[in-house]
Amino acid sequence: MKKKVIFIIMLLGLFLFPLKAYAREVTIAGKTYNVNYFLDILKEEGITPTVPDFRESTDKVNIYLFYGKGCEHCTNLLNYLNEIAPEYGDYFNVVGFEIYSDENNSILLRDLAELIESEDDGVPFMFIGDQYFSGYSENSNEGIKEVVKEAFDTPKDERADVFVSYEEAIGYKEPAKTNYVNQLMLLQVFCTTISTLIIILFVNKKFKNLEANSGDKIVKLNKKR
Repeated sequence: MKKKVIFIIMLLGLFLFPLKAYAREVTIAGKTYNVNYFLDILKEEGITPTVPDFRESTDKVNIYLFYGKGCEHCTNLLNYLNEIAPEYGDYFNVVGFEIYSDENNSILLRDLAELIESEDDGVPFMFIGDQYFSGYSENSNEGIKEVVKEAFDTPKDERADVFVSYEEAIGYKEPAKTNYVNQLMLLQVFCTTISTLIIILFVNKKFKNLEANSGDKIVKLNKKR
């Protein structure tokens, strides 16, 4: 019995293991790019999250953040996003593209900078809806909150997306696959459903065994009488 319990726990562990690993690659204009999400980036930078259970959602606005690991201004921006997460965390996701160690992400940022005719392609560089922020200082704080809220208040099917604009600009015909969070949510729902079924089957079998054993004991007691 102990072996069965251990097996079930291991199986559930596989299904319920944090699923972000399945969503760390995204496709833009037919090319694959590596990304990290908010809690991943905070952990990477040694920042303690103010919302430890922060979750991405398809209802939220995507903040596309190009950053460099160890970049001081990037860390300051991340600290600010972390600071406002308790109040504004229901409005935004963070999809991070690290450029110092990832040449493809660096090239993507350069291409996007050319698209919006920006002379600067350094980090941090952040896209929110139809707005972008190049660099970071505390003077940007209120503007960031306003843009996030404005984008969130825009109907989902009307929200601007820089990658959709990018694909249109280069003539890429396939629809942009920018709904990364949706892919993650679907996978979570599937795995949660499977794990729930396993638990139900396991518990149901357990009860049947208990009922069978209880019946045997009643028969034996009756015989003794």
